[in-house]
Amino acid sequence: MNDKNPKVDVNRFIDKSTFMIFDKKTDKIIGNLVDISAKGIMVVSEVPIKKNTVCQLRMKFIQKIIFEAKCVWVRDIGSNHYISGLEFIKINPKDIDIIEQSINQFLAED
Repeated sequence: MNDKNPKVDVNRFIDKSTFMIFDKKTDKIIGNLVDISAKGIMVVSEVPIKKNTVCQLRMKFIQKIIFEAKCVWVRDIGSNHYISGLEFIKINPKDIDIIEQSINQFLAED
């Protein structure tokens, strides 16, 4: 087994109930939201997002959120899928509040 790039069960990241991430300009689906914080998101996609690329994106998370994010890392997880970490570089502070409140509510229910 290659420790540098271990096999990952892609199905655990892809679920029909997940939030989709869209390119704001083209409206094409970039991938599915895997994780979110006040600093950024993790996305699983079929096409790699190039490291250091700045993307204008949108997602429906409680409400529509439009933001710019920079891809800070990308990893091939096998089965023609990639996982990427994107850091928010431009986002409405009210949207950050919504994200933080949603996370806190989710953690309180756990």
